[in-house]
Amino acid sequence: MRQFTNSEQSTSTQQSMKTRQSMTTQQATNGPQALTLGALGQIARGVRDIGESERFYREVLQLPHLYTFGTLAFFDLGGVRLFLEQAEAGGLEGGCLYFRVPDIQAAHAELQARGAHFIAAPHMIHRHADGTEEWMAFFSDPEERPLAIMQQVAPA
Repeated sequence: MRQFTNSEQSTSTQQSMKTRQSMTTQQATNGPQALTLGALGQIARGVRDIGESERFYREVLQLPHLYTFGTLAFFDLGGVRLFLEQAEAGGLEGGCLYFRVPDIQAAHAELQARGAHFIAAPHMIHRHADGTEEWMAFFSDPEERPLAIMQQVAPA
């Protein structure tokens, strides 16, 4: 599973993040809000050969292909994204569960308060051609299996 560092974010992304953090801070001072994780948003799976796997999922399973870039391919599973990533032999076990949340900053703060240990703060990992931003934050379950929260942010 590829995780992007904060250094890969653009200056405009960092400004956007500061604005969202400020808004979340204002919400936090107005009192606690109950957090309910949303539907599963994405499932990650390591594959040995992205080309072969993309063909299989597209042609054999006939899943709707969303997009591919580099060694990553995405398909639609009835509203849940399937994220395929070419991985080394040791990186093929398990996968990551991605939970949709309406406000990633607030969800991050709430889950931290509940004891979740995040790898990094929420950050934008991708901007689509239409300007929609993909924001994620990664943490682990007690057995060190990866989990994530995710939010799609429409262009302003």
